Amino acid sequence: MLALAGVAPDELESVDPGSGWRLFFGAVVIAPVVESLLLGGTLWLMPERWSIPARALVAGIGWGLLHGLFAPFWFFGTWFPFFVFACGWMTWRQRSFRHALAAAALPHAVQNLLACCIVAVSG
Repeated sequence: MLALAGVAPDELESVDPGSGWRLFFGAVVIAPVVESLLLGGTLWLMPERWSIPARALVAGIGWGLLHGLFAPFWFFGTWFPFFVFACGWMTWRQRSFRHALAAAALPHAVQNLLACCIVAVSG
């Protein structure tokens, strides 16, 4: 199952135990914030005449493809969440930038936390 997610079992055995917290922090804190900021930038570049669902769909598929470059199976686990993150960003951006960032980054962090827990339990 981990092979489908792009994680080779021998990679788990060769990971430095001290790097676990760095990987966890990067996946659960840094990646959601950075990717949400990049998501907001890509949404800002899209034509405003497109509806929110249309822009979110394009963003979701784009981010799914980018994640699929690391492991093809990742596309299927990321396109829809990024669609949801994009909808949250655009809906809350009308209120403020901070609200938009939180609306996209917090559920993203929870999703990455769940993925980290699954990998930890599977390893």
